[in-house]
Amino acid sequence: MKKTISFLLATLILCGSFVDVHAGTLAPSILSSPVAAPSTGPTTNPVSIAEGGTFATSQTTNGVNYFDGTRITSGTALTFTGTAFAMTVPQTITSTNAACLAVGANGATNPLLSLNCSTASVVTGLSLLGSSGASVTLQVTSNTTNTALLLLTKGNSPVRASNTSADVAMPPTDDTFKLRNLSATANNSSAFVYENQTGRTAMLAVRSLSASAASGDFFGYTYTAAAATRFIYAYQGHVNLGSVTVPTVSSCGDTPATATGSNDMGGVITEGTVATGCTITFSVAYTNIPACTVSSEVGLVFSYAVSTSAIVVTNVGALSSTKIHYTCKSND
Repeated sequence: MKKTISFLLATLILCGSFVDVHAGTLAPSILSSPVAAPSTGPTTNPVSIAEGGTFATSQTTNGVNYFDGTRITSGTALTFTGTAFAMTVPQTITSTNAACLAVGANGATNPLLSLNCSTASVVTGLSLLGSSGASVTLQVTSNTTNTALLLLTKGNSPVRASNTSADVAMPPTDDTFKLRNLSATANNSSAFVYENQTGRTAMLAVRSLSASAASGDFFGYTYTAAAATRFIYAYQGHVNLGSVTVPTVSSCGDTPATATGSNDMGGVITEGTVATGCTITFSVAYTNIPACTVSSEVGLVFSYAVSTSAIVVTNVGALSSTKIHYTCKSND
């Protein structure tokens, strides 16, 4: 009997349990069998995203990570050093938004730079080209032959161009365009230079769209500092100044004639037959009486009077078919 009980206890011990003779239940064995731990390591190489990896075999130094649909990887096109971004290949941004790009301290609120890409079909743009020299090129790009560049200011502020980076005091005015040359060698530089291609009709045309010519100047030149020379015009040809409309000739005998090119500033009038005088009425009246000089081509004697609206010539005797030359300087 004792041998049988000893055999049963030995069997229970070997199986990992023994009988608690006091409680009548099985108790944990004092001899535990080794149990294999569950596997916690990766099952793929490289480690998959599901297992906490990137599923990429390598990464680029300073490369910005992105998900390409399969793995988290990086490239050389966009890098970040911890303080600055860098791009090594051309980048393209596609957008049809009215605020497709805004750069500034306050974001889209009053940005320093903003791009509007909302036009339905865009075929024009700007290209900014640097150089190794002393110039930067801003060029219009387009699929058409001729494309304009429009510079629009806000309110009545002008477009300004200056050769200095200093904040020059230029108060807002109604002027459309202003140029300032603050070069230390002003005698050797120009504020504005216009060069025209050979064969063009005019080098520079200044036109006013005002309905009334009296509402503003077509062209104004002002020089406030004292100087020996205030205005220089050099050209290997002729200068034609004055209005494009000719004055009206009356009380000048039968069939008087006005020479081509005559205007309010000067010209030639040929008196008609049996003329006793001649009235030359300006096409646009002066504000103040101009300084006019009148002479006859053959030196005949006459008198004349000048007003803001006309020159009235009074002959001394009959001066039929006499050519009268006149030149007027404005005092307005």
